[in-house]
Amino acid sequence: MDHAYGLLTDFFGKQGWNYIQSSQWPAIQVNITSESGRWTCLAIVEEKSEYITFISRFPSRALGRRVSACAELIARINFVLRMGAFSMNYEDGEICFRTCLPIAPAEATSAMIERLVLVNLRIVDHFYGPIMRVLHGGVSPSEALAKAKEKETENPEPRFDLN
Repeated sequence: MDHAYGLLTDFFGKQGWNYIQSSQWPAIQVNITSESGRWTCLAIVEEKSEYITFISRFPSRALGRRVSACAELIARINFVLRMGAFSMNYEDGEICFRTCLPIAPAEATSAMIERLVLVNLRIVDHFYGPIMRVLHGGVSPSEALAKAKEKETENPEPRFDLN
């Protein structure tokens, strides 16, 4: 576990990102700011199940009438993804995006950690706007995704600041 934590903290440090190590469970928290918005991430090292997971947690929740629209949007997004998956907790409306490295933490490399984290951040950054438009703007899932496709051609490389 120390090896994987070392790789994660080294990667965050090289990026100049501030992070908080949890004293309660095996996780590291990072706060993200991009042009699209702000969110919190958790890097979790699961020694027994041999996984390293990176989770982005959205600041807004799907509530009331927006739950079904958000569920449709997440299904549409997940259908086209090659790596990772969005999920929504129907009980409290929490929305997350997970990427996972299915490998014993001791076998992880710095390149694997970098890919795990950056794929997650790029996908969340790309779909942050559509999710927020569905949650707060009353936009339909198909409309929100159409706007995201337009954005793909305008600005393909996202930038992240972490605090």
